[in-house]
Amino acid sequence: MFSVTCGGARDIESSESEKKGDAQALLTSRLGDAGKGIAVSPKIGKIVLRDGLQAVIDNQRTRGRKDIAAVQRRIDLHLLPFFGPDRRMSTISGADVEAYRAHRMTEHKAMLATTNRELAVLRRAFRLARKQGALVVIPDVETPAEANVRTGWLEPSQCDAIVAHLPVDLRAAVRFAYATGWRFKSEVLPLTADRLDLQVGTVRLDPQATKNGQGRTFMLTKDLRAVLTAQIASLAALKQRGIISPWIFHRADGTRIRDMRKAWKAACTAAGHPDALFHDFRRSAVRTLERSGVPRSTAMKMVGHETESIYRRYAIQDEVMLREGAARLDAYAAMQKVQARNARRGALRQFRTRQTA
Repeated sequence: MFSVTCGGARDIESSESEKKGDAQALLTSRLGDAGKGIAVSPKIGKIVLRDGLQAVIDNQRTRGRKDIAAVQRRIDLHLLPFFGPDRRMSTISGADVEAYRAHRMTEHKAMLATTNRELAVLRRAFRLARKQGALVVIPDVETPAEANVRTGWLEPSQCDAIVAHLPVDLRAAVRFAYATGWRFKSEVLPLTADRLDLQVGTVRLDPQATKNGQGRTFMLTKDLRAVLTAQIASLAALKQRGIISPWIFHRADGTRIRDMRKAWKAACTAAGHPDALFHDFRRSAVRTLERSGVPRSTAMKMVGHETESIYRRYAIQDEVMLREGAARLDAYAAMQKVQARNARRGALRQFRTRQTA
């Protein structure tokens, strides 16, 4: 056992050994940590995984993150059962981390992307523990590059086919999501009528409603205006029946649409596109913006991509776009040839003029 004075208070830490040499070795280690600017306290190395992961949840909450429920599921269903809630984090090595990944991918058939999200939570726990002085050394938690990034999108005809098999009160939300590329569950379904201005022709999201914390405005196209005008008319019809609903996209009784996964899956299967996902709307919208020639900086603001690297992942180059690119190259080459020919003819005319002068 040894004691050190920190901030005017004496901290006592046991070496958990009766040998004086063990206590001296621990004291030497702690003095070295202090020399490196690492907070020295008896809790170093003793934090258990349950507390470390709870710190992640607390940190998410103070940062105003919206994915707390998903993080909690990864902790409760996978990380704690595998490692054990009372295991000291200082005993978890890089080999243990890779054993976890192998277990999830082998026993549970989890994808690499799934294990990356789970281990990112563990990595965050280690970093917070070190920052708070509970750990000195942390393992390297790798998140390998994912080669299974989805590349699916929906052609307008495919979207129309799916919509035709959906219940009537769900169709407008799907058409809106397909046109805007906004996140379906967190940004489209919660939209309220006060976010829409049909006179100006805009629909907007407040910063607190978006994933990246940045507000967003989408200028209405003709098709979107028609869809939203019909939705506002349906709200007026509900009001005449004594039903006040704030939701742009609502069920027949005015209640908010919270989940339509079963209806979506059934409609996709009936339309012959069983693998279509809600998230395909974002790829589809970005693809349409790219094909329409909308400047990338403008397109990023419209769909809510904060960085160009993320936007590029969604800007899928399909065969039609590649053919259009080749056609533009042909047109440019032809224009260059015409300009060169005209330049030669102009030079020849000037030469002949000088000869006859």
